[in-house]
Amino acid sequence: MTKKPQRLIVYLVRHGRKDMDRFRKNQGEPCFLSKIGGRQAECLAKKFKGEKIDKIFVSNHERCIQTAEPTSRELSLPLNIDSGLGEISKEFRDAIREGKGYESENVKKEIFRIRKAWNKIMKERGKVVVFAHGGTNRMIISLVLGIEMHKARFGLNPAGITEIRVNEKGKVGIRHSNDTSHLPKSLRETQRE
Repeated sequence: MTKKPQRLIVYLVRHGRKDMDRFRKNQGEPCFLSKIGGRQAECLAKKFKGEKIDKIFVSNHERCIQTAEPTSRELSLPLNIDSGLGEISKEFRDAIREGKGYESENVKKEIFRIRKAWNKIMKERGKVVVFAHGGTNRMIISLVLGIEMHKARFGLNPAGITEIRVNEKGKVGIRHSNDTSHLPKSLRETQRE
């Protein structure tokens, strides 16, 4: 049996652990990675060093950029910053938890923003890495699986990788989700939805 060629492989990565102490103090301010998050980012760079990555997409939020920078340096690839990959709002998170509220104009705009960013990525060929947020990545995974967001009730760990494959016919599938095997046990964390 021959393997079908893959048109596109997307490594969907949640940013590393954020500095929660600084985050709580500075609500509304940029949120940076913690020391552990920085070490998780370095592990991601080592993981992707062996891959022939063609492009890196990243959310415009600082913690995602900080997570992506070591991989960018390691692979000598620029970061393609896309605000469409930004974090979802509290209003959107509440709508997901409750399974309703999707009719809000703000939530509709966020869904459109993320779909637009994902559709842009789907036009690529080769291998790409996408550094984004737990909520954003769950939205993308729910699009791939064809399920409603409120049914995508799973956690995505800091620095966890979900591998999405698209074959030449455009069929999309998930090879694995939330993989943290590239991290030493001391840097692995469990994230609830």
